[in-house]
Amino acid sequence: ELNPVSLYAQTKIDSEYELLHSPPDDFNVTILRFATVFGHSYRPRFDLVTNLFTAQAMNDGIITVYGQDNWRPFVHVKDLARAVVMVLKAKPENIQSQIFNVGDKNQNMTIMQVAEVVKEVVGQYREVDIQVLHDIADKRNYFASFEKIKSILGFNSKISIHTGIEEIAMHFKNGTYKNYQDNIYSNVQVTKEAIDLFKDPMN
Repeated sequence: ELNPVSLYAQTKIDSEYELLHSPPDDFNVTILRFATVFGHSYRPRFDLVTNLFTAQAMNDGIITVYGQDNWRPFVHVKDLARAVVMVLKAKPENIQSQIFNVGDKNQNMTIMQVAEVVKEVVGQYREVDIQVLHDIADKRNYFASFEKIKSILGFNSKISIHTGIEEIAMHFKNGTYKNYQDNIYSNVQVTKEAIDLFKDPMN
């Protein structure tokens, strides 16, 4: 049973319902629920916990953690893309009207576990401390199952969170990224800017 804890989650559920209950006869609908993404990409996001912690560690030497005991599932961006391709190539009868969690059971981790891995990896470049904030409530806490996508499509993650952190750290070391707090690395900020630029053709 679904238990959304935010308006964002509820809108995702509503969208899934509309898609699954009104597809045309000649159109296949498959729902993919992505685990929390990490790793380098053409426009990396530093509003996602693993990438953010790595950015904080490499630039500031301090990882700020809240919701330390909360669980999250994680998936590397390349594994996520590979899962999408697998679905696109799958037999329609295997994926029509199906819902798949995209991730790997071995990458269900607590927020503190992620911070500790980041500290270990970045520790080879600089000293890193972990700062835990206890006065911020975060209701997001989930340990996900990925047995369905594994059994039906044979999907497993190939890139570990440790490797993904090393990847981001090396890109910081090599000067690939600008200020990690720049708006371009945040989906919320990029969306706000896009709304400001959008022109309604009916007005």
